Amino acid sequence: MTSRRYQLRLHGIHESPGEIKAKRLIGVLRGLTATAARTIQLRSTGSGRSPKRTPKWIRSTADFTVTGIASGSTAIEIDAPCLGTTASDQFSQLAQWGEKSDLDATALDLVTEAINEVTTAKPAGNCFDDAVLGAILKFARAGCNAGVGVKLSSTGSKHHGFVLDGQVIQEIAEKRNKIPRSESFIVCGYMVPVRHCYGHFRLMMKENNTLWGRLDNPSSQLKIIQSLQGKRVTLQGVVSFKSNRAARFIETRKIREYVEKDAVFDQVPRGHPSDAQELIAEAVAKRTTKLTDLIGSWPGDETSEELLAELKYGRT
Repeated sequence: MTSRRYQLRLHGIHESPGEIKAKRLIGVLRGLTATAARTIQLRSTGSGRSPKRTPKWIRSTADFTVTGIASGSTAIEIDAPCLGTTASDQFSQLAQWGEKSDLDATALDLVTEAINEVTTAKPAGNCFDDAVLGAILKFARAGCNAGVGVKLSSTGSKHHGFVLDGQVIQEIAEKRNKIPRSESFIVCGYMVPVRHCYGHFRLMMKENNTLWGRLDNPSSQLKIIQSLQGKRVTLQGVVSFKSNRAARFIETRKIREYVEKDAVFDQVPRGHPSDAQELIAEAVAKRTTKLTDLIGSWPGDETSEELLAELKYGRT
């Protein structure tokens, strides 16, 4: 299969059936292509952040064809290329690490997975990151935060499509703000380069944890990473996290071969909770009993009385 057909249906617009203002159409397509590109980047490299130069295979995979505009509640007909057509090498490599990759899926299927995951009660964050959510929020420029609804559907696909409206946009913005902030860490693991992406790698850590990564200066560090392939290494860099606080990606500043004294860094990073109640519950679970151990450990200017109230609430 080389492509799949989709229908993007818009509700709440004021144009006549089968018509759409050029500005709104551009906004919808920009939101769709931006989300697709960042989702592809995330699923193939571990980070949805746009590279300085977007690879040709990403541009091709997110290059949809508008085949027509139907009447009724305005519907845009779209053809999207399958991953096996434009990104076979990139997504086939995932199978080497035990990850499933459906080469008959498209970028729009990956976008659907991302939107449907983030709108669940407690999303793990496997299909989205801050960059992907930022791209989804671009749909607001097409009016999705002001009465316009967008629904994607596809016949013959196991993915059921997605719906975006003002309520969903607000929910996504709130969950984006709850993703733990990135932090500096020193970590250890076994190096596995990603062959399809310059300067990217996967770090195989303890207890079968995997951390995607990228060299911040590939031109000067690439020979080092090639010499360390398959070896245990120690990295210093900035780690970003999923919604469930699991480590997702490390932007690597320094890398060297592991030595025995690095054992102190042999822990899998974990992001800080996004709210005081969760932080208190975690501290209590670690048998933290001193009030002074908790004060100042999360953002805010909570008083001792407020802290005690939170602590009492967290234990009930």
